[in-house]
Amino acid sequence: HCAEFHATTFKDIQKDWIDTGKAKLVFRDLPWDNLALGIAKVTRCADPAMYYPLVSAYFEAQENIVKGVDTLGEVKQVARMVGMDAAKVEACIEDAPLQSLITGVKENALSQLKITGTPTLFVNGTKVDGAVKYAELKPILEGAYQAAMVAKAEEAKAATPVVTPTATAK
Repeated sequence: HCAEFHATTFKDIQKDWIDTGKAKLVFRDLPWDNLALGIAKVTRCADPAMYYPLVSAYFEAQENIVKGVDTLGEVKQVARMVGMDAAKVEACIEDAPLQSLITGVKENALSQLKITGTPTLFVNGTKVDGAVKYAELKPILEGAYQAAMVAKAEEAKAATPVVTPTATAK
């Protein structure tokens, strides 16, 4: 579901909202199996500037990775596109503290946020479950954006100093 969402709906979100600065993306890993956990660890080990491009590359290569005969080889090949060598990929996959961090995020998502599947989006606190189409998501994004703009305008108005001239009698 995530790869399909990434190939369709997410492209429009990125173009219309993220790239324009109207919204920001915070991606949280929710690996359901060891393969997804390994890939999450590899993406988190990448140079921070390459994190989102690598996540995108893995979603695009998901079918090849899952159906391939050499899963680890496929994972390494995708990582190579962002400059990670095989040894670095293997070190990332074996990184126990990173695994604890990712599984902690997952546990929080399941227990606190009540995530039951992926993809799940939160738009200013509004939970959107499943691989929804952009047409369904766009009104939610627009509503959140309008509310943010109103709040920003009110904040600016409240922060504007008020100068009251006073006169003194002579």
